[in-house]
Amino acid sequence: MPTRLIREGILTSERVASLSWEAEVFYRRLMSVADDYGLYDARTPILRSALYPLQLDKMSECNIQRCLSACEAAGLILLYSHNEKPYLMILGFDQQGKSMPKWPLPNGYEVLKVSDKKYELRKFVTGRNDSPQPVTYANAYSNTKTDADAKNLPVSRGIEQFPWSAEDVRLFMAAQLMAPKGDDLRRCAESFFDDFSARGWRDSKGIPLADWKPAARKYARSWATNNAQRGQQGASGRNDANAGRRYE
Repeated sequence: MPTRLIREGILTSERVASLSWEAEVFYRRLMSVADDYGLYDARTPILRSALYPLQLDKMSECNIQRCLSACEAAGLILLYSHNEKPYLMILGFDQQGKSMPKWPLPNGYEVLKVSDKKYELRKFVTGRNDSPQPVTYANAYSNTKTDADAKNLPVSRGIEQFPWSAEDVRLFMAAQLMAPKGDDLRRCAESFFDDFSARGWRDSKGIPLADWKPAARKYARSWATNNAQRGQQGASGRNDANAGRRYE
């Protein structure tokens, strides 16, 4: 297991403090298994066995998913997919890279070898140039950032601000605790992607979305609830269970 540098800022971080005890322990344990770039497999069975090898009876896959969602909502991790498999990145992990990543990077990132024993995580920053920029952090757990810091933070905005397709939405929704299943999930994801992309990724009031994932979670929860209330949907058309509803 790799040696990790845990900074004291974690003790005064509002983001970490916003987590439940369960989610904070999950987050701290995650640091022990992630590679030098904060990357790891985000499948719940893998996380459960890797993070809680002696406490499997205390942590179900539902518990793991709840912790993943809480850490993402707090801005501590980034969830993404590669070849239809879920992965995560611990944001601001900032360890010393001594080898190439063990897991796929999110879109827009790459790791370059800068010396015989040093590798550096870089991000392609949209709107500036096509050259990758080093990912730097003033303080991984700081609650305030300068403009310069904000440009380099690997958050799910910019390149990954919006999904590329309904399939990206489906993969994200599939990992949520409350979401439709099977064909309903596919229709829900298509409906969300069509509805929001058609209005330029703005909410019902015309305000641009800062992040699509909270809206997708709300959409999936509402879809699942509406379907449960309406019973079995018909087979014709898209069967948009959220038709006519408003999403902020």
